[in-house]
Amino acid sequence: MRAAWVVALPILACVPMFWGLGRWPLLDPDEGRNAEVAREMLGFGSWMVPRLNGLPFLDKPPMLFWIIAGAFRAFGTNEISARLPAALAGVALVLLTVALTRMLLGRLAACWAGVALATAPLALVYARLTIFDMPFTAFVTAALVSLVRTRLGGAAAVWLPLAGLSMGLAVLTKGPVGVVLPLLAWWCGRGALPPPVQRSRRIVVLAASALTLTVVLPWLLWVVHAEPDFLRYAVVDETLLRFTSTARFHRGEPVYYPTAVAVVGMGVWASVLLWTAPMLMRDGGTTPCQRSAIHFAARAAVAILVFFSISASKRAGYVLPALVPLALLVGAGITLAPERALSALRGAAVIALFVALLSLVGQQDATALADFPKEAPPTLVQPLFLITCGVCIVWGAAVLAAGRRRPALALAAVFAPALYLLALDPLMPFAESRSARRLASALPPNATVVGLRHFRPSLAFYHRRTMLLATFDGRELTSNYVSSRPERFLADGRLVTPAHARQLIRATPSFYVLTGAGRVTQTPRWNLPLVVMATDQRSALWATR
Repeated sequence: MRAAWVVALPILACVPMFWGLGRWPLLDPDEGRNAEVAREMLGFGSWMVPRLNGLPFLDKPPMLFWIIAGAFRAFGTNEISARLPAALAGVALVLLTVALTRMLLGRLAACWAGVALATAPLALVYARLTIFDMPFTAFVTAALVSLVRTRLGGAAAVWLPLAGLSMGLAVLTKGPVGVVLPLLAWWCGRGALPPPVQRSRRIVVLAASALTLTVVLPWLLWVVHAEPDFLRYAVVDETLLRFTSTARFHRGEPVYYPTAVAVVGMGVWASVLLWTAPMLMRDGGTTPCQRSAIHFAARAAVAILVFFSISASKRAGYVLPALVPLALLVGAGITLAPERALSALRGAAVIALFVALLSLVGQQDATALADFPKEAPPTLVQPLFLITCGVCIVWGAAVLAAGRRRPALALAAVFAPALYLLALDPLMPFAESRSARRLASALPPNATVVGLRHFRPSLAFYHRRTMLLATFDGRELTSNYVSSRPERFLADGRLVTPAHARQLIRATPSFYVLTGAGRVTQTPRWNLPLVVMATDQRSALWATR
């Protein structure tokens, strides 16, 4: 029964990952682009060379697109199918966290670690988005779990090949970092674990490495044959330049950014982690096994955070793999120092109550609570401000009213899911502003759209048709592979220049034209027979007169 609860409670905590999964439209650029690539993969049969708007999209390997295309075939081409792989990967990540913590610290700590990860804001958000980070993190964690299981006495002939398979799938999801990250965390943390009973045979290690290559090489050779420029692009642009330079990817952040994201991404569990971690690192538990588990998790988390701190390219989703060892430390803190963990939670409740009440009474400017893009509707701010304050007040009061009893710690799992689910409907206008679903509904089914220096991948997805893109350098596709060699695609007619597109529009009165919303005032000098058909905050859709 205890083992069943260890699995059941984290799974129940995953319910917010699936709640209203298809309520929002697909957001541009990432969700719309990934869903459209999968739709074209399924529709045109281009399984080995992913395509976006008919052009090769080789910025990422194809694993996520394969999974989404499979979901489209099984459940239909819609938002739920597009987001289902990330949600299922979120559940898998929670179960892998439970398994890892169970091996190192026991059932109770495993249950708390699983619940902490499932209700961490960063995991909750990325499990509901059609992007690479959550499936990638699940594969990386599966490799790490397999390596730990081998170290603790598992059959090397079984677990090392599983580690190799997981790393191969991680590489097919997001590139070479799928091998670097689990091996880095393992190499930094393994010294804290007990020595192995016997060393793994070299033939088993070679078999695991060969399995990784077997997973990756067929696709790589196929793509290099079809797109000879890909290998240089993958090694130089996507790997070396992404790690060493922000000139092309424009994702530079301060060196402390990954650590800050990890703290914020853990939500209220961060208070438990920060308050119990010094004691855990100093005392290290009451048994050698507990001490080794705590130091392993700490070293693995630090290794991942340092790796992304020194990387020039930084995004919040990169930090997801660090949440697994951090959740393990949360589980250790709650089981080994429950009173200290409860004090941390009560302190967080006091701060939440104080800030919420002060903001309401002082009528603070609500825009300070969220960093919305400029196109976000201003009517969002006040409802989200009130929801945030209300959740903080109710949650903080509930934690303080629960007293010093240990079940009060369970209230930590309520805060982030409650805030997220209550904000889904008020955030709907913002989601609509980041999607072209409404624009697509204004188009006739077989309409031909010309993107005049403007492209919305979700428009192609919802319209179920590619469009002709008029561009100088292909940057509108948000594909670095295309924009690094636009002359090739302009030469073969898959991209056209704006001047050529205007000639086509004048000659073919059945075209529809997509432009940026800011270009509406520039139409007089275009000398085109166009009339505005529909607009949103990012785009304008035109019909020919």
